[in-house]
Amino acid sequence: MNMKSLLEQRFAILLREMGVMSRFKPEFKFHPTRKWKVDFCDIGNKIAVEIEGGAWSQGRHTRGAGFVKDAGKYNQLTVSGYRLLRYTGMANMQNFRKEYPALLKQIQKERMAK
Repeated sequence: MNMKSLLEQRFAILLREMGVMSRFKPEFKFHPTRKWKVDFCDIGNKIAVEIEGGAWSQGRHTRGAGFVKDAGKYNQLTVSGYRLLRYTGMANMQNFRKEYPALLKQIQKERMAK
């Protein structure tokens, strides 16, 4: 697992604590021709997770060019049928403990309705 940031490493620990790490592929390349990747992906449920570093330090995700590129990538994720969860820090990541099970429940409801 080649995770580049401390926040991504901490998120992987959170996944392990929740017992769901096996569902997630880190650094998942979701687009067939672009080099776009998401930090983590539950491929079976098409749930992508992005760990957004630098929110308070003018990092790549918050400066103009990086923000614009991310918007294009996120739009393509949506067009490709993925649901995206974005987290900016450890405290924010703790929301994943509630949001992921709720999202799985929603996906299950949608599948049952088909």
